[in-house]
Amino acid sequence: MPSLHLLKLNLLILILKGYPSTSEISLDVASDESFSVSTVFPTAEDALEFIHLSYAVQEFQSCEEIEDEPTFPDGAKCEYYQETVIGTEAMIVTSDVNEYIGVLFGGSDQLRDWLVDGSIKKTLFGPPEHPIENDVRVHLGFNDALFYDGVFYILLQYVKDLHKKYPTRRIFSSGHSLGGALSQLMAAGISHYLPHVFINNPSYGAPRVGGKTWFNYLNDNPKIGNWRYVYDDDIVPRLWAPVGPEYFHVGHTFQLNTRDVKVYYLHYGDDSLNYAGVLKSWNLRGLTNMTKGWDDHEKINYIDYFERKSLVNPDQFWADGFLNCTGTCHDSASDIDDYNTVFSVEAQ
Repeated sequence: MPSLHLLKLNLLILILKGYPSTSEISLDVASDESFSVSTVFPTAEDALEFIHLSYAVQEFQSCEEIEDEPTFPDGAKCEYYQETVIGTEAMIVTSDVNEYIGVLFGGSDQLRDWLVDGSIKKTLFGPPEHPIENDVRVHLGFNDALFYDGVFYILLQYVKDLHKKYPTRRIFSSGHSLGGALSQLMAAGISHYLPHVFINNPSYGAPRVGGKTWFNYLNDNPKIGNWRYVYDDDIVPRLWAPVGPEYFHVGHTFQLNTRDVKVYYLHYGDDSLNYAGVLKSWNLRGLTNMTKGWDDHEKINYIDYFERKSLVNPDQFWADGFLNCTGTCHDSASDIDDYNTVFSVEAQ
């Protein structure tokens, strides 16, 4: 886990530089593109299945161990597992019961280190010698983790072969934490090579991966269903203060609160569609009580939420629609007051 003094340093930089408001991000990014966004809502059953798989790829080191885990889904099969020397953990899973092909990523200790004190430089999306896109820039460390030693192309070949064998099965790319970041890159890469196939991309507690070009690139792809689950005050989606306005969340945000669920369209909302974005105070959750923020990041919280709340009482703890604006989309006096109050306290 990142050291406390590094986290405090990040927070100090955040305070000194100023945190970008939701409205600044939304107006700057979403207004200059007409997105063809996938809005087919996921099911709680799928969300639970893929957080279980994300747990398995993180905690076990072979297909044999993974399949012996009691929570490994019935009817599923681990087709391939790999851990690279730089810590990238990846798995290919198929399911005869739920009819899918899944690529799963774990977040290793090495990858977690990059979250706080790793390079925040951007690079072109894809392998350095042959970028997939020449004008889309993403986090250098994450990009290296996926394309180092040909990992991406090994996984892609499995997906291609399995899709040829099972052409009607759904395709997923998923992961928790840093694994969720890699799953976003993988989903975009699969879609590049299989442009007519729909890719489901559920991620859990994932950080921001790229800049404005990445935001536009992924969100403008109607063949990727990108849903980001955030449990309560999970700190990881809110970290990376030094990155500031240069990195953006992509896809739709499922905020899993203790008393309800709210879903934010493309995270930042859309005025023209009357969809609300997250409040500025959303960025501070987990930062004011960092012990709780790190505790909320644990995979077991996501599993318990889906099992004990979403599946038991979906009317309260699941959603099939986006949160609408009340009044104006971005001008909320309460969230501005909360934002200023917290920063005033932190600065002292």
